[in-house]
Amino acid sequence: MEKRWNLRKSVVLDVILNYSGLGLVKGETKNVGLDGMLVNIGQVILPLDAKLELAFRLEFNGETRLHQVSGYVAHVSKEGIGVMFDSIDNLAYLALRFLLYGQNQNHVWQRCS
Repeated sequence: MEKRWNLRKSVVLDVILNYSGLGLVKGETKNVGLDGMLVNIGQVILPLDAKLELAFRLEFNGETRLHQVSGYVAHVSKEGIGVMFDSIDNLAYLALRFLLYGQNQNHVWQRCS
C-alpha cells in the first residue's frame, strides 16, 4: 500500500518512463511530490510494483536540467499510474522541493540520507 508522506502539487511535466518489459513510454504528470508522482501514460498498462526509471526536466537555480529517478508503480487508476520513488539524487530532490515549496522552505523537513 502506498504511504504518502509529502505534499502533492498539481503540476504538468513531460516524463519518459523506462520499463524493461516495454521500453520507453511517454507520459505527463498530473501531480508531483517529493516521494512520487501521478503519471498519465494513456492506454499503456503497467503492472503494480513494476520497477521504472523516469526522466523529466525541472528548472532549479536558473538552469533547466534533466533529472533521472527510479521508482515503482504503487497504484494504477484511470487517471494514470502512481509512481513512488525509491532512488532520487540530491539535485533532483532539491529541484522537486523548489518546485513544490519555492523559496519558502523553512517548514520542510530536511532530507535524511
